[in-house]
Amino acid sequence: MKITLIKEDKTEIKLSKKKESFLIEQLQFFGAVPSKESTLYKYFQFNGDMETTRKYLGF
Repeated sequence: MKITLIKEDKTEIKLSKKKESFLIEQLQFFGAVPSKESTLYKYFQFNGDMETTRKYLGF
């Protein structure tokens, strides 16, 4: 997992499809839609800075 601040109030999370598939399934169950997808990773974008995103997702 890699969390990156891409704008002042926009955070992107990069998740490995192999290692973090359970977390990907949970996010999609709650309605999160991947912003990008490759063969190895799924990327999700959330509004808010890194601290806020970590707080609300429980990281």
